[in-house]
Amino acid sequence: MCLSVCVHVCVWVCDCVCVFVCVCVCAWCLCLLCCVLRTRPALCGVRIKDQTSAVWSVLCIKDQTSAVRSVLCVVSVPPLARLHPQDCAEIYRRGIVENGFYTIQPALQRPALEAKCDMQTAGGGWTVFQRRQDGSLDFNRTWQAYAEGFGSPPAGELWLGNAALHALTAAGGPHTLRIELEDWRQQRRHAVYSSFRVGTDPVLSRFRLTAREYSGDAGDALSYSARYNHDGRAFSTADRDHDRYAAGHCARYYGAGWWFDACLAANLNGRYYRGRYGGLTDGIYWGTWHALTDARTGERLSFKTVEMKTRPGPPRG
Repeated sequence: MCLSVCVHVCVWVCDCVCVFVCVCVCAWCLCLLCCVLRTRPALCGVRIKDQTSAVWSVLCIKDQTSAVRSVLCVVSVPPLARLHPQDCAEIYRRGIVENGFYTIQPALQRPALEAKCDMQTAGGGWTVFQRRQDGSLDFNRTWQAYAEGFGSPPAGELWLGNAALHALTAAGGPHTLRIELEDWRQQRRHAVYSSFRVGTDPVLSRFRLTAREYSGDAGDALSYSARYNHDGRAFSTADRDHDRYAAGHCARYYGAGWWFDACLAANLNGRYYRGRYGGLTDGIYWGTWHALTDARTGERLSFKTVEMKTRPGPPRG
């Protein structure tokens, strides 16, 4: 936690790239950051308040003799307090059992956000992090957009954000992933993965997916085959290629951010088609679904609604 706070302070306050040392004493962090200034040296020596209401005291000393202007930021950071529940499961444990939209704070060092909470399905307490229902949102977005999240829970379609998803699934013990799909024939099925996590570090692991221990009736499309195995894969977008397809760029080719292999047996962030479509398999896709094509026309079948959600602990209910 202390190291993470130091990095955020250096980037947010001093607007610099840094090499740092961080020491925690009595729940306080003393961070020494050797930084290379980028754009805003005027921020040195100020006190600011971030979106979690924690006050940061910052002292920056500039060294003008160096060929590269550098600063030493000495930052005393008080322990942060969580102002909101971490996830929908915590809200559920507090006795709130109605479906709705609630404010959660997945990570201490990040601002709170609004989330859709499913409090009734299979024991409740689910934080919904992806929703497709009408094609109102374009899911062909940049790495940064997927990291921060997009869409609005009350409006319908959304991606909660990879940074928030990492914070949610890194907290505590194992998490469960539940995927619910409905096609245009009103067939509803689900897939549950009782070992779910996104990344151990958003830089080094590139929001890598862990999705194992499948159950349900939709089929295990995330571990389809040796070539199309999404479990263990890094996240890719049109501007960040982390897939295992040496001859191309899956995210750019299929127009979506996803945990591509080389390339896919599943892509729930694909283009939203209203029923059948032809050509490239760039729609919302789940490769183990009972009906993938129209037997009469050969056209591909897409999905009407998709929802991805997570909560701490093994499956229950």
